[in-house]
Amino acid sequence: MLKTFGFLIISYFCLSSLDNLVDTITVNNNWTSLGLFLIILTLLNWTLLPVLKILSIPINFISFGLFNCILNMFIVWVAMQFNNGAIMNSGVGIGYLLNLFFISLTITLANTIINTVL
Repeated sequence: MLKTFGFLIISYFCLSSLDNLVDTITVNNNWTSLGLFLIILTLLNWTLLPVLKILSIPINFISFGLFNCILNMFIVWVAMQFNNGAIMNSGVGIGYLLNLFFISLTITLANTIINTVL
């Protein structure tokens, strides 16, 4: 339970700072919408991501695990579709995918920090 709260708090601050680092990503700093986005993301990471990882074992084997990055980007995209007001991604085409990559990388780093500290 402590890991979950730590993940939510660290991810909140990481996503809030991501607004200043990347121009095409706008993070709504309203704590309720961003908190709801992170709760949805956490639930998707617990439920949908393990199923997708099991189904994509052959693709992960062929790509040496790089397909996990695409799965994380997909999970962030699904969470953004559920809560459209938390993060506005104004990139187009490749820029949109790069923004999803930066968001998923930020959340992955926050999760790594929480797992090593707690």
